[in-house]
Amino acid sequence: MRLLKRSLVLITILLLMVGCLNKEYKFNVSNDVIIIDQKEEDFSIQMLKDYVTLTYGEKEEDLSNVEVEGNVDLSKIGSYNITLRATQKSSLATTDLTISVIDRKAPTLYIFEKELLVHIDEDIDISSKHFFINLTDGINGEINNRIEVDKAYDLNTVGSYPVTIVGKDESGNEAIEDITIRVTDIIDEKAMYLYKKAKLAAQGGAFVFKNDDQKAEIMNLNDTLEIFTPNYSRHFLWISGLTGAYNPQQSGVKLKFEDNKYFADFNEYEALKGYKKTKLNLKYEDDNLRIYTAESTYDVNGEEEVKLAKFAIKKIDEAWLVDEFYLQYD
Repeated sequence: MRLLKRSLVLITILLLMVGCLNKEYKFNVSNDVIIIDQKEEDFSIQMLKDYVTLTYGEKEEDLSNVEVEGNVDLSKIGSYNITLRATQKSSLATTDLTISVIDRKAPTLYIFEKELLVHIDEDIDISSKHFFINLTDGINGEINNRIEVDKAYDLNTVGSYPVTIVGKDESGNEAIEDITIRVTDIIDEKAMYLYKKAKLAAQGGAFVFKNDDQKAEIMNLNDTLEIFTPNYSRHFLWISGLTGAYNPQQSGVKLKFEDNKYFADFNEYEALKGYKKTKLNLKYEDDNLRIYTAESTYDVNGEEEVKLAKFAIKKIDEAWLVDEFYLQYD
């Protein structure tokens, strides 16, 4: 009887051992190539939970103990070959995968002008160098070189040209916006156009911020300063507090430089209320320079108040730029 019991116990143990030996430790993969959108995150095995499972027999195992051999950079578009490896006592499971990082998100087109005005004597192109137009592509940053104009226009002929601005990233995703390019032969009209752009720039209204957060990094400061001559760009940085004493009435937004990045501080800017309009009065001109008095009118407690400031434009490399500008002048 005892012998029979011992035999039954041995048989049971042998059956259990055979059952364990028959259990397979393996990865189950839905696709050998797994597509993940580009993002600002570190790659982790948990990102594969919808595509990969690990089983021991019929039991599903947790992926947290899986080792990843190879590197995946989710910030860079491309294909990455990796190997998944997991051990369970003496059992080993491995599988090879390809992670394809792609960009399916359209870039963002920023246009801070209702129309792009060109004077007929200018030799310029329609780009972020001469106009407040910018293109960003998520974590890839500013990609202004990928801005194009769809539809014909003629910068040598006075007229208005409805066009489409197209921004296309490296993956072919597009951002599109309709706008007007207008060519004028009235230089004072170009001067007023530049005055309004200078005011917008000084107030930080043409800045593109990372993640559209005004407290985050300015992505296009250098592009914005292209409206000014090199001399006035330096002056603008000085009165904005970046390289000199901040003047809240003359510069508008306050700038800061930290960790190799530019930031804007809107808290200290003291804008005069009741602004109505500005009139430019020509005081001097030659082929490449025009100096004006900017006569700005404000409504102060129901009465008009006029403030005068100097405004000048200068032609450099066949383009008219702002050579001197003040938001207001006491």
